[in-house]
Amino acid sequence: MENLTSKSECAILTYQRLLQTYEKGVASMEEKIKQYRAKIEEALNGAASITALREIRAKFLSKVGLIPSLMKELSALPKEERPTVGKSINAFKEWACAVFDEKEEVLAKKELAEKYESEAVDITM
Repeated sequence: MENLTSKSECAILTYQRLLQTYEKGVASMEEKIKQYRAKIEEALNGAASITALREIRAKFLSKVGLIPSLMKELSALPKEERPTVGKSINAFKEWACAVFDEKEEVLAKKELAEKYESEAVDITM
């Protein structure tokens, strides 16, 4: 009977450890998303040209970027949580793409306005 109790206690401890690891995994993924979101916002504020913006976009969205690396980390999560976390990552990726596109449009308009201003000809002469 003592052996059975030890096995039961061992199973309970193992389950508790798995549960803690699982909770840490999901929480860490959500934390990474929050951290990456803050990094993107900070980087976008510092992007002064389309070239700089494209470098930042590559850092986050390219095949070897930070956001796709989150998708690769899904395999470490329990099977039940992958869809939920995957949806969070996809929503984050869509947000990032939209923010980069919006910033690129703003920078393109700004650069075009600067180009027109520098090429302006005074026809009153």
